[in-house]
Amino acid sequence: MSVRWACCLGFATLRTVAVAKALLLLSLAAVTLTAHAYQAQQTSPEPIRFIDDAGQALQMQTPARRIVSLSPHITEILFFVGAGQQVVGVAQASDFPVDATRLPVVATHNDVNLEALVRLKPDAVIAWGRGAANPKLEKLKAMGVRVIYSDPQTPAGIAENMQWMAQLAGTESLAAAAIDSWRARLAVIESQHAVAGGVAGNDAARPDDPLVFYQVWDRPLMTVNRQHLISQAVRLCGGRTLFAEQTVQTPTVSIESVIRGNPDIIMYTDDRKRSLDWGKQWSQWRNVKAVRSSHVFALPPDLLVRAGPRYLDGVERVCDVIQRVKGAR
Repeated sequence: MSVRWACCLGFATLRTVAVAKALLLLSLAAVTLTAHAYQAQQTSPEPIRFIDDAGQALQMQTPARRIVSLSPHITEILFFVGAGQQVVGVAQASDFPVDATRLPVVATHNDVNLEALVRLKPDAVIAWGRGAANPKLEKLKAMGVRVIYSDPQTPAGIAENMQWMAQLAGTESLAAAAIDSWRARLAVIESQHAVAGGVAGNDAARPDDPLVFYQVWDRPLMTVNRQHLISQAVRLCGGRTLFAEQTVQTPTVSIESVIRGNPDIIMYTDDRKRSLDWGKQWSQWRNVKAVRSSHVFALPPDLLVRAGPRYLDGVERVCDVIQRVKGAR
């Protein structure tokens, strides 16, 4: 064999080896990529799924990182479940916790500043209510913004809202102990007063349970019916609510009807921000049992009227009042 052919065969052999090596490397790379893809598929988190208070079945691949709250109770729940750092905008009156007061205000109780909200680039907006048509919220939806609704109607519903907001924000593990503790606290209140969970209004009330008139406004005079969370607090604590059978949650009533009802206890919200002193207004009606017995009590604002974590603080205040009156009989 000539030297030239020997050289050619040598080069051919080398080229064959190089090609083989390249093919081997490609095969190994393909195997590695396949393995990584399989591993990623196996370890990828499950989609976030929950149902909001409008009945929307929601699914998200990743937690919301920029959340706008359109109600103070929503703001409180988000901070309670450890999602405070993800809240980028709030509604007016979101005054708890203190950190919430430093956030941009994009809504009032009856309006939304759409431009200001959109500038915050939220990936989730949580609104109060059960999905009733709202032109500005509909515009948000048309822009591709996810609008979620919160409107807990019972103490158990508050805990459920805590649960799905933690899911939404990806803080479930962080919030689990706090939510469990809140539920346990509710169970203790129920057991102390022998009231089954989820009781609304005057269900299972006894005729000798103290009759409570709870004033939520003065002009016109307004109170609550059996479905309202305030009524449920009264029932949890072993009381009955005057006007429980009214069909609307916050009915307007007359002073004459309160006098005829002759409640054992009158409660109202002590709102010093607006210098409201409804207790003095009641002092003139000495023919009402609650006034005659000095059983007219002011409660701190926002505890019972906000369906959030501090609701149980309000319930405990109501229980203290009712037990004090029972003890004085």
